Order: sequence, then structure tokens, then C-alpha cells
Amino acid sequence: MLTPTRGARALPDVAPLPLVVALVVGRRECARVQAAVRGRARLLAVSSLDGLRQLAAALDDPSCVALVVEPRDETNTPVHPFVREFVGRSPHVPVIAICDPGAGLSRDLLELAQAGTHEVVIRGAGDDGHGLRAAIEAGQRTNAGMRTLALLAPLVPSELAGFVEFCVYFPHEAKSVGQVARALGVHRKTLVNQCARTGMPAPSVLVSWCRVLHAAVLLSSSTRAVDHIARLLDFQSGTALRNMFRRYTGMRPSEVRGGDRLGAVLDVFRAVVGDGARS
Repeated sequence: MLTPTRGARALPDVAPLPLVVALVVGRRECARVQAAVRGRARLLAVSSLDGLRQLAAALDDPSCVALVVEPRDETNTPVHPFVREFVGRSPHVPVIAICDPGAGLSRDLLELAQAGTHEVVIRGAGDDGHGLRAAIEAGQRTNAGMRTLALLAPLVPSELAGFVEFCVYFPHEAKSVGQVARALGVHRKTLVNQCARTGMPAPSVLVSWCRVLHAAVLLSSSTRAVDHIARLLDFQSGTALRNMFRRYTGMRPSEVRGGDRLGAVLDVFRAVVGDGARS
């Protein structure tokens, strides 16, 4: 089932709604997924692995931001082998699993986790629609966060690895130095001293750069609208993200889409950290 985008306007930095692909069995579950993404994404749903394989073009499309699966398709065929193959081929698209509680839950969770699933929703645990919507967004943050940390790791001293990891994985709780310090159980002055000792920018600058680079990774790997990314990373608005992005990189967010522009953003960060990156 493909839900078309309605009322889209041709404005700079405005993209069509993202695409979520789902393998779910039964109309009821399909309706639940549709309700969870309504207004935030288009849905393309199938009930079999054969149908999912036929959606290769959609899964490879830059607008695809998540794959939602059940542990088995309508023929009772396990889905985890496909998930493992898909994660290896498309590491930028998070996979979210919907599992039933019961005797087979542990097996399903283990198989899907080993295959590379990013988030799991247990059917019937609270508000299914809200839980699935939250899991899809969390999967996007986690997936992009892993790639952001991979870029940052060679540039940030090991003493600040925990600082950067928290900022990237918990953007909602890492918008200020005070928040990060409390979460890490240290005084904010400790973070100031660590940054000074390793030749890195001030903690407030590093917090902002983590947010900017996280946004750049999301921008470079899909057609997500800037407003969508701003919501994912808990910016006050798309305008707030655009302003921070231009202030730190000298570029508009739209300039990072596709190509090698992510490398250009990383080059600006390298210039900021200088020799501290190698200490």
C-alpha cells in the first residue's frame, strides 16, 4: 500500500515525505503501521519475502528511511536472513522489528538482533502506534549515530570518546554542556579541562558539532526534509537547524545532499579541531 504525499510545496530544502517499507502480515497490522507513520512518511507494505524482494528499487531509493518487518512472513518463512543481507547491502537504512510476546519471543529477538535489527517493538506493549513511530525515529537516529561516530572516532581524543558518544546517541538529552556533564556524572568544569588539555574546542562547540555532523550524515544519505531531521535531532525547528548548520559549516543543509559533500563538512571540522584530533 503506497500512500501518496499530499500538499507538497516546491520550496528549497523541502523534500517529499520519507518512505517506510514494511513486511507485515494481515490488514490489521498494515493499518497499525500506516497509522503510526501517517503524516510523517509514505508506506509501502507487503506480506511476503517474495514481495519484499520485488521492492528492491524502493529499498534502495534515497527517500527510504526505514524497513519494518515481522519475524516471519505470511508463509511462515523466517525474515532474519533477508534482514542480514539487507543490512549488509544498505547500512544507512535502519530495520525495525515488530514481535509478538509469547514463547517464541526470545528466539525471534535473538535471530533479528544477530541479523542487525536496530529497534524492536513488542506488539501489545502500550500504544502500538506511538511505540512503532518512536522506534522508527529511534532507529534512524541510532543508525545515523553509528555512522557519525565512525567519522568522529579518528578525530576525537579517546579521553573525550564518552562525551562524543553521548552527544551523538542522545541528541534529546545532549543540547547543553550541563546536560552532558550530568549524564556522564562529572562537573562541567571537568569537560572544559578535558577539552583544553587535549587541544579540542570548548565543550559547547563540540556539542554543537556533534549535532551538526549527525544532521550532515542524515542529509547525505537520504532525501529527508530538513524539518524532518530537525525533529529527529530535537532542534527547536528546521530554521534552528539551518542556522546552526550555516554558522558552523558555512553551507546550507541542502548543499550536503548526495555526492561527497559530507566530506566537505568533515573537512571543516578537521580544521576546527586541528592538532587536538591527533593527540
